[in-house]
Amino acid sequence: MPQVLSTASSIVVGVVGTDCGTITANFWDMETSGCSWSAGGIRLTIAEMKTTVTFMNAGWSPEIWLLEDVSYPRLLNVGPLAAGH
Repeated sequence: MPQVLSTASSIVVGVVGTDCGTITANFWDMETSGCSWSAGGIRLTIAEMKTTVTFMNAGWSPEIWLLEDVSYPRLLNVGPLAAGH
């Protein structure tokens, strides 16, 4: 889960805390993380994160990613997800 870091001059949240260039086809679960803002990526709900079409529309390849409508996407040939995901 992303950390929320705070200093006197900045707050870092979401996937990317500061602008570091172009970020495409990157998503984060705003409900699980508790972060509603990021300098990059697209915030999604748990339901949206578990919807295949979300990632297919962004160009994610089913040859690389296991995309099911019941769980978060994961790389193919990687072990099972941790409990609760």
